[in-house]
Amino acid sequence: MMASIFKKPEPSLSLNEVLALLGYKKSWLYKQIQLGNFPLPDVKVGKKNQWRLSTILRYRDYAAQKNGAYKQEVTSWGVSATINGSATSCRFSFKY
Repeated sequence: MMASIFKKPEPSLSLNEVLALLGYKKSWLYKQIQLGNFPLPDVKVGKKNQWRLSTILRYRDYAAQKNGAYKQEVTSWGVSATINGSATSCRFSFKY
């Protein structure tokens, strides 16, 4: 019970920080909010909008999946090495 009292607050991001993190312009962000495609600010301090970092990261991951940015790609390449005087070829494949 006492541990929740000392829980570290999650950082809030200003509009400019959100734009820098996502790489978009202010007009794009406000248009997406208007269309319902972007989360509303978590906190409003006066006229300033602020979002939790977790909200923006969730949106970024959702948008990337929606746009197909997380396609799995296979990269393979081959090398040959000399081990104890004999040439051995190896093939590596990486999926990311």
